[in-house]
Amino acid sequence: PDVVDPDEESTPLLKVVIRPTTLKSGGMMSPGKKPKTFFMYGVPLKDALPYLYSIRSTRIVSSFTFPDDRYDFVVYSQEGVTRETVMPILQKAVEAAFDLSIRCETREMDVYVLTAPKGRTPALREPAPTSSMYATQDEGKISVHNAPVVLLSCELEDVLKRPVIDESNLRDQYDIELTWDPDNPERIFDRIREQIGLELTSAKRPVEVLMVEKRKVDKRQWMYNPPW
Repeated sequence: PDVVDPDEESTPLLKVVIRPTTLKSGGMMSPGKKPKTFFMYGVPLKDALPYLYSIRSTRIVSSFTFPDDRYDFVVYSQEGVTRETVMPILQKAVEAAFDLSIRCETREMDVYVLTAPKGRTPALREPAPTSSMYATQDEGKISVHNAPVVLLSCELEDVLKRPVIDESNLRDQYDIELTWDPDNPERIFDRIREQIGLELTSAKRPVEVLMVEKRKVDKRQWMYNPPW
């Protein structure tokens, strides 16, 4: 699909487009080729929300079923686009386009807590001085490089589909490798203890979540009180 053309006549100061995608498969997320355009193409609404609100998908609580359809999200601004300027605009546009009420709140949830009963272990290796901070995830494997343990907890959260809270009190940077049998995923708890010396246990903790609900608005009032 074509991005909004900033060279067309009567270019608006600001333009926001949310539309069903024409992409056959896959998706694209990018700040855009031009500094005045931001786009996400071919993205389901459920996958767009974590990016738009800077929150992990495991911390989104919804009272309705997300549509399977995929959409394009485009913002053009003559002033230029940055994440700080685009996200609030798209958040409001998404709420209006899909008739949603979206808010952050803290609630007690079932979580996993990551602790270090033995403190730092040899498996938490000193990173190379010139290495970058990053993490990779493959089937049955997580690799964390030059990063604190909290990054490992984020990767575990993606695998376990439940919030993982880092209470290890380990704040230094480490290289960490974790492997497990993907056909026997429940053994990951044992592997964390055996390979890294950390403990992952079930608990309840207050967690900041993104509440997504259908808006209860009388559309007849929109002409007087539009939702954007």
